[in-house]
Amino acid sequence: MRIRDLRRALTTIILAAPLATGCVSGNCPDPAPIITERVVIDMPDAQLMALLDACKMQQDCQPLCTEVYRREYGFTPSVPPPCTLEVEATSGLNVALFPMEQQCTGGRRPAGYRRGRGCGPTVGRYLALQAELEAASVRAFSDLHDDLRALGAPAMLRRAAITAAADEVRHARTCERLARRHGATPVLREIAPAERRGRRQLALDNLVEGCMRETYGAVVAGYQARTAGDATVRRAMRVIARDEARHATLSWRIHAWLVPQLSVDERRDLAAAAATAREELASGGEPDVEVSRVLGVPDAVVASAVLAKLDETVWAEL
Repeated sequence: MRIRDLRRALTTIILAAPLATGCVSGNCPDPAPIITERVVIDMPDAQLMALLDACKMQQDCQPLCTEVYRREYGFTPSVPPPCTLEVEATSGLNVALFPMEQQCTGGRRPAGYRRGRGCGPTVGRYLALQAELEAASVRAFSDLHDDLRALGAPAMLRRAAITAAADEVRHARTCERLARRHGATPVLREIAPAERRGRRQLALDNLVEGCMRETYGAVVAGYQARTAGDATVRRAMRVIARDEARHATLSWRIHAWLVPQLSVDERRDLAAAAATAREELASGGEPDVEVSRVLGVPDAVVASAVLAKLDETVWAEL
């Protein structure tokens, strides 16, 4: 797809999407699934060895879970993360298993950001989770800028990444205000800068987080701007949808710049990553009826129609 045609395509998809009707009792799609993140503890130091021993011998695994989570994901969660411990049969390595809700909305995540972000069970909680992801996206675009600079990307792309980071600051503040208005308080946190990525890894991350998730996120925000029952949410989403469409355009420009620099095998990796990301976006489940009504969040039927149109008009070349 040509870059100049992207916004027109996204607008067409938003306007053509069917209006949400809610699910009929007894015939509702399944809720967002719980997935399991596996963290291999392959080189434990003295601190982890002590925590491993306490988990195995005393059945006190919470300190181990918290420390492994902190090292793997870059922050200590406000609520201690549950996990279980298993030993791989083939390697004998210890593995921490963290249950996490499947991601349910689009948006660019920074490297290593795997916080479970299922569709919130209430309007306020949904908005709080959205605010947290918008805040995390600030780091994602800051890292993107630094990667582009290190790889000698055109100045236009680097400037657009900085502008996008500033947009996400505003989005996080907007969603935080909306969440508080609906009785929830987001937990916004600093995320450490990531290590610089090479061309292959940046191409993969940009494809998944930008060409897939941000493109879908732009459509979702546009749909909310059209259908949300809360007028304040509709106004906020008009601005967010406009910005996210611009971020999606940036992602596709970066994709067009990077792909010619990749090998045939690396391009095959991109195609596989696109297929996996598409499956993840399709597995979001059914939002709460009140969340759908007040915030205009697409239900499973609408989401399926939107994804099918994106397949047909935007993602076909991937």
